[in-house]
Amino acid sequence: LRAQIGLTHLWAPGKDGYWRFEVNGGRTWYGRSPFYDFAGVGVGRVQKLGEKLSLSIGTQLEEQKGRSSGGGRDASVWSAFAGLGWSLPGGGRLRADLLYRDVDSDGVNRTSRQWSAQVNYAMGRAVGPAEISFTLGRSTLDYDEYWVITPVPGGRVDESWFGGATASFTGWSYMGFVPE
Repeated sequence: LRAQIGLTHLWAPGKDGYWRFEVNGGRTWYGRSPFYDFAGVGVGRVQKLGEKLSLSIGTQLEEQKGRSSGGGRDASVWSAFAGLGWSLPGGGRLRADLLYRDVDSDGVNRTSRQWSAQVNYAMGRAVGPAEISFTLGRSTLDYDEYWVITPVPGGRVDESWFGGATASFTGWSYMGFVPE
């Protein structure tokens, strides 16, 4: 379970894009016990490249402080992303994103590097009360050092494909919250 609160500021000095600044913090739980507290900052930019094309870039840093006994819960997490978005005829949208995440920790099996690429398609019109989008992606998660009782030679690399469909009921909201 993860509880988070944050503040986001959008700044648009011109018509061709905007900056996004955010700070956040919160806590995660493992079972019923607090696992770690975290605080993060991030900055991003969305830049219009043409009538139907935009570029998004950004980075975020999160510091995690362990709350449980046993140590090894502290971590520094740095992430960055870049993406291109295209507006399609009929109101649809196609996006391609590349993401990188680096976790540095003294904890066993917590230090890793991850690369992900994903494509997202958002339909141009609602299906009933829902706005529908689809995502397909590939991820590589690399642990230079990995332990199973003893160190595993060469570490561990997890490669995976993922996908999903999201329905957002934008017509149904309460105090700015929209169910997905």
